[in-house]
Amino acid sequence: MNDQSAFYGSPVSGCIFLNQTETSMQFRKLGKTDLSVSAICLGTMTWGEQNIQDEAFEQIRMAKDAKVNFLDTAEMYPVPPRGETYTKTESIIGEYFKKYGDRNDWVL
Repeated sequence: MNDQSAFYGSPVSGCIFLNQTETSMQFRKLGKTDLSVSAICLGTMTWGEQNIQDEAFEQIRMAKDAKVNFLDTAEMYPVPPRGETYTKTESIIGEYFKKYGDRNDWVL
């Protein structure tokens, strides 16, 4: 490493940033499946309530650049649950896949 490189994280966190452009991600098998998921999962519970779609897309792209392949979503997202925002998180994820066409790169 040169003086301009930085080392962040730990083996426990699952993601080690070697510098601003180089990332080493750890992967694990999901249960008894053949799916390999990143040790870090991108949470989506604020999308549609505290974050707008453009911000969510930016977060997904940044996660993908860091080799994250695992998105967390739930039927009650976004939080706090409200009728006006019910299913908004899933809609944002769907719009992202529609725009970028990389659904097969992700585990939900």
